[in-house]
Amino acid sequence: MHHRPRKFGVSKFGPARFLHGFFDLITVMFLTRRARSPLYFFGFIALLFLLSGALIDGTFLVRWVLGEAMRVRPLLILGLGLIIVGIQIGTMGLLAEMLTSARSERQQWSFRERLL
Repeated sequence: MHHRPRKFGVSKFGPARFLHGFFDLITVMFLTRRARSPLYFFGFIALLFLLSGALIDGTFLVRWVLGEAMRVRPLLILGLGLIIVGIQIGTMGLLAEMLTSARSERQQWSFRERLL
């Protein structure tokens, strides 16, 4: 088979196309599986961040209670950052839950009823 070179334009195939397809796949999976309950998804991620941050900072708290002098350490700041990120992700899940519940209350009809 003889392939001729492209005369006009630029090919749309390449690594970027596969990356966009992957993001589209993740979006469709999220919308079909978690559209009704986004708090479960975001809550799980928030819980992971909160627990890891609390575990890190808990070890520093135990050391401080036992009498070790505390200084600002990068791991302590990382633990606080993980807790803050966990709170933000949990709040984002609550907002998404509020939006989906407000939207579902407003739309009680099906697609077929809308067309008729």
